[in-house]
Amino acid sequence: MLRLVFALVCLTLIAGCSGTSTGGSESGSATAEQSQPYRSVNWPHWRGPERDGSTTEEGWNPRRLEEQDAVAWRRQIGVGYSSVTVFDGSVYATGHIASPEKQSSQEDKDESKTDSPAEEATPERSEGNDDAHAGHTEPPQPDGTEVLARLDIKTGEPVWTFEFAAARLDDSHHFGGPAASPVIAAGRVYVHSKDGQLFCLDLASGEEVWSVRLSDLTGASVPLWGSASSPVVTQGKVIVESGGLIALDADSGDLIWQSTSREGGYATPTPFEYGGQQYLAHFSTDGVLVARLDDGTEIDTATFDTAFDNPTTTPIVSEGRIYCSASNGRGGRSFVFDGQTLTKSWWNPSISNHFNSCVLQDGVLYGFDGHSAFPRNVELVCMNFQDGEERWKQRGLGLGSLIIADDKLVMLGDTGTLTIAHVNPDKYEPIAEAKILEGQCWASPVLSHGRVFCRNSEGELACIDLRPRK
Repeated sequence: MLRLVFALVCLTLIAGCSGTSTGGSESGSATAEQSQPYRSVNWPHWRGPERDGSTTEEGWNPRRLEEQDAVAWRRQIGVGYSSVTVFDGSVYATGHIASPEKQSSQEDKDESKTDSPAEEATPERSEGNDDAHAGHTEPPQPDGTEVLARLDIKTGEPVWTFEFAAARLDDSHHFGGPAASPVIAAGRVYVHSKDGQLFCLDLASGEEVWSVRLSDLTGASVPLWGSASSPVVTQGKVIVESGGLIALDADSGDLIWQSTSREGGYATPTPFEYGGQQYLAHFSTDGVLVARLDDGTEIDTATFDTAFDNPTTTPIVSEGRIYCSASNGRGGRSFVFDGQTLTKSWWNPSISNHFNSCVLQDGVLYGFDGHSAFPRNVELVCMNFQDGEERWKQRGLGLGSLIIADDKLVMLGDTGTLTIAHVNPDKYEPIAEAKILEGQCWASPVLSHGRVFCRNSEGELACIDLRPRK
């Protein structure tokens, strides 16, 4: 199967300002025409325009999901777990393509992943293994290329592609490939590879502006399952996890500051303001921390046992409260930040995110509780943000990921079913669903310009057109 994927990707490769920028209205095509203009919003980085898992885009039609021609196009982009970003008529996607000499053996390995039993034989399930989460002490050796592709939003055809040698870093249940989303800011696109390389490219041409291997700057090891922290570009800095938080100059790639060194994790920091000061909230291997954005000084750290040093989720920050959730039954914890200290507020085991974060709307959290090894036991949970009180839960969606748009939950299950439901703090209220992809689907969906973008781990990207017809 992957030999065909590789061939299709190769043929494809031969043949773009951060924030809440909007794309305005778009003329409808022959298959999806507009009854009226709608508000389309760019999705320029991980977790959307406000980095909170939501978008203000409105006017799209969720019931089009169940129509026969809802899928506008499909494209092979290479193996990986990264969500796409969308900016002004282009989709930016990353994937890994195995080198030809490794292709045959990789096919057999990948087939075994989809056919293997549910029990996940990963290091985090090996009690007493002190080296379970030891990182890669030497830079991983490339076994193929990582590709960043700029695709036309209407057709999926490539506008440009950028390739570089990189390690895939897969294992018996994990396909490997890039896990960090591309980030667009000020005419540049930034991408963090699975093996810890950071690239800055010109948005229009796809040409390299600068690049750096982060371990050369920090001395930190690449984490066991590879780098997964999506870059955060703000105030002229590129901030990313690399054995602690680091900030690089967005124009040159020069190191500006490095926070306290620690074992590398997988989470993406959240920038926020408190009392007129800019901060970063981050889920590190030591716990939840707050650092100053200007110089990286860590203000306070609150311990959070993540089970085997495995922080993956992005902190949710609202009104002086910071929430994080961890897998393996660790649940979610809320902390209050007063500008100097982090104080534990409440803990509830009802939402233990494995790797996809919750989303907050109107004082209520929505998120998936469970582990990838036991997807049938996973539940979608609704919970109060202020006090952690559970409101409702729903089974049957698998180990999903979700975003919120126009007061609707947009959820992709781990077996490829896309479900749309009303945001309702009182009950689960579905609207539409459709089977979109086969295989393992762990990446979060993205909604932008009237379309939902979903990918599977094997490298298929699908564009679902939900723009209303005339």
